[in-house]
Amino acid sequence: LASGDDATYLTYMNYPLYTDTTTIAMRKGKMVTVLSNKGADGAAYSQAIAAGYAGGAALTELLTCETLTADGSGGIVVPMASGEPRVYYPTAALAGSGLCGASGKRSAPVVRRAKYVMRRFVA
Repeated sequence: LASGDDATYLTYMNYPLYTDTTTIAMRKGKMVTVLSNKGADGAAYSQAIAAGYAGGAALTELLTCETLTADGSGGIVVPMASGEPRVYYPTAALAGSGLCGASGKRSAPVVRRAKYVMRRFVA
């Protein structure tokens, strides 16, 4: 998805947006990943992240398909729970991916490497 949508994704360096003793948020291309070390029994919380999206951008969390909207300055408030990661991507950029109800499907040729099978999504 990300490399097919953004030609610079593979060379774009992942960099931290936010970090504290329990949470780290990182951005790579248009994707923002938020991780917690609270574990499955950790209390639910919301974390504000200065994510750098356009103000009002619609975003989809790729693991749950929940959506949220960036605030006027491009920040997001991420609901965290049970130690689960969150991965956000602009909803408009999902078109043609077949992910989270987005229409259509991109071709997915199988690339075989060693013992692993990976699918490559092409725009």
